[in-house]
Amino acid sequence: MSNPSVPAETRPRRRAFIPVLAVAVAVLATGGSALLGWKQWQAQPVFVQAYETQRGQQLNATLPDGSRLQLDSASRVDIAFYEKRREVKLSEGQALFAVPDDPARPFQVVAGPVRVMAGTARFAVRNTPYLRGEDGLNVAVEQGKVDVEPTKSSAGAVALTAGQQVSGDAEGKLSAPSAIAVADIASWRTYRVAFHGQRLDNALSELSRYGDVPLVLRDPAVAALKVTGTFDPRDLPAFLQALPAIAPVRLQKNAAGATEVVAAR
Repeated sequence: MSNPSVPAETRPRRRAFIPVLAVAVAVLATGGSALLGWKQWQAQPVFVQAYETQRGQQLNATLPDGSRLQLDSASRVDIAFYEKRREVKLSEGQALFAVPDDPARPFQVVAGPVRVMAGTARFAVRNTPYLRGEDGLNVAVEQGKVDVEPTKSSAGAVALTAGQQVSGDAEGKLSAPSAIAVADIASWRTYRVAFHGQRLDNALSELSRYGDVPLVLRDPAVAALKVTGTFDPRDLPAFLQALPAIAPVRLQKNAAGATEVVAAR
């Protein structure tokens, strides 16, 4: 018997609505899965590669996007390219990048506490966190333009153009941009190490990235002395011969027979 309170023509519509609703839910579920799958696919790198050099070695590589990489002695980079971004992590050492522009995939280099963002540019990045002060972190531009921003603070980005550099400390605090001679940018490519008022202990640590430096440095005051000059890191005897002329120090044998750098008297 039909229910007189419900018109007969409405009952089939109600029954038909249930499978339509089920189909709609199924479509939404399928669409949601597809969207999740798309996002997961985009999150996967399309190219992954690590490059590492030992002391005294250098390396040149061309990446799939046409970027060129030059890696200095005792350096490491980890590269991951995605559909919408290109990322490089310079965990230690020095590298020079020549990057072609690709607006759809920004190029970024993370070096310790800073991030470098580049379009079409040639630039050098240094990340040697074991060096004191601002000697351990540096970005210098040979061609084009880059932006450098700290990753540990909300401080704004610093824009650099050709012939400019910026340094930073272990916390990512950046200096004001300063001029740099193009010949001094990544001078390690031609086996030249340029010191411009670097601490002596940092200079010795820099030379040790290329080979053994059998020197003992005990006096903090001597370690803090500033040195300036350009040297071939493969020719340690030439540096040792020049050292007393560029800093008020002398070399002497200690009781253990090691060569020690002490203040000149």
